[in-house]
Amino acid sequence: YDKRFGQKYPKFITPETFKLAYNFNKEYDKWYDAKMEELENELAKIQEDVTQNKERIRAINANIEHMMSGFSPEQVAKDPKFKN
Repeated sequence: YDKRFGQKYPKFITPETFKLAYNFNKEYDKWYDAKMEELENELAKIQEDVTQNKERIRAINANIEHMMSGFSPEQVAKDPKFKN
């Protein structure tokens, strides 16, 4: 009889097997937390890369628009709006 559950153990669950399962669950929880943190870090890095790529795309589009407007490279170099 186990007071923690308020019921009898099934015959195959002994205190030893309960302890093994408990320790396994603790190890699994550690692994799970570490894996989740790893995935969250990977996601954050990907999101940062996406942000940087969007900024690069904006700069490239601005340069393309500027070039299509007919300004000379010297004028483009002087205009801070179109710097990478």
